Amino acid sequence: MTNPKTSYHDKLAALHGEMQKHGLDGYLVPRADEFQGEFVAPYAERLKWLTGFTGSGGCAVVLKDKAFMLTDGRYTLQAARQVEKALFETGDYIKKRVSEWLLEYASEGAVIGFDPWLFTPSQIERIEKSAAKKSIVLKAVDENLIDAIWGDQPAKPSAPVVVFEAEIAGMRAADKCAQIGKAVADEGADAALITMPDSIAWLLNVRGNDIEYIPSVLSYAVIDAKGGVIWFVDPSKITDDARDHLGQGVTIAAPDAIETELKAFAKKKLLIDEDRTPCWFIAVLENAGAKIKNGTDPTVHPKSLKTKSEQEAIRNAHIADGVALVKFMHWLEEEGPKGSETEMSATEKLYAFRAEHTAFKSDSFPTIAGFGKNGAMIHYRATEATDTKIENGNMLLVDSGGQYYDGECVGTTDITRTVAIGSPSEFT
Repeated sequence: MTNPKTSYHDKLAALHGEMQKHGLDGYLVPRADEFQGEFVAPYAERLKWLTGFTGSGGCAVVLKDKAFMLTDGRYTLQAARQVEKALFETGDYIKKRVSEWLLEYASEGAVIGFDPWLFTPSQIERIEKSAAKKSIVLKAVDENLIDAIWGDQPAKPSAPVVVFEAEIAGMRAADKCAQIGKAVADEGADAALITMPDSIAWLLNVRGNDIEYIPSVLSYAVIDAKGGVIWFVDPSKITDDARDHLGQGVTIAAPDAIETELKAFAKKKLLIDEDRTPCWFIAVLENAGAKIKNGTDPTVHPKSLKTKSEQEAIRNAHIADGVALVKFMHWLEEEGPKGSETEMSATEKLYAFRAEHTAFKSDSFPTIAGFGKNGAMIHYRATEATDTKIENGNMLLVDSGGQYYDGECVGTTDITRTVAIGSPSEFT
């Protein structure tokens, strides 16, 4: 691991050095972790570290002589503000796909590297199909090149596993495992690979705090046709309560044992959701001689059907959140026109009203509070540099939500309101 890089120029130069070591003409740096979630832990903020871009969706395409920071329409303005124009050209990868940028700027026959943990087979196949027009090759690189140069990269999270009570879930974990095991058998598979942390949280009735705003545990699992589970999770996260809760049907294995455990599935058929699974797993299973059946994660549909207990807990969470919102709206009606509040102080006030309820745990995502023209900016987030005073005669957009978990009040909320402050004109 090299010394920490202090400027984006240094970081980009270091990445070019790693590309040269690996014989690459380019490298893809997505805003993603190994679990394909929208929110990632600090150690996985590789795109932010390299470019300065803080949005929740994007990908850097780094070539030998040119680099691009691509995102979607939510963040194009933000990217243009945050990224150094001398180093990265910004663009919209919905209007112009990553493969199109490669076709236009990469050389004929270029070798473009990527981390197989951070892309799904579906994502890579889409890029390869188009890039092949110029004989461009995508190459999986075992070592993440950003990790190789990120000297002060944060450690991976190690928050303890929390048991999610069966009384709230409305169904025991053992019963869920039996249900999903049968679904696997019905698909003609011997087992299914589960790579989404929220799927595992539902299946095993567990929760965690590995990522801010997302109460799941960063982990993988394999469930066989009889309902037996191998859970690949850091053993240090498993408390005594969690171990008792999981019982004999769940085997705990350290994440570094994944490759060894998967080799045991040689000649067996595994159900894998290629839209949700890192490429790395496909390569390992194919090398082991396993038979891969592409299909939807078998927990996706069952977890969307809420039990009566879950429905009641969700209703209670929304009632609690609604009370906080009513208090906030009343406060805003009185204080907003006075000109003494700002976007950030309003955000803090809303948090305080939510925190009055004992079940409130955290925001469900960073609150978006945009006054006037800021409210028209997609996914705007107030900072000390942009914090705008709320005044009479304009509009305040507030997009926010809460996480509630206590007793029979459990749920995640997300609500957006645009509020007139005082008496706005017809124009505003």
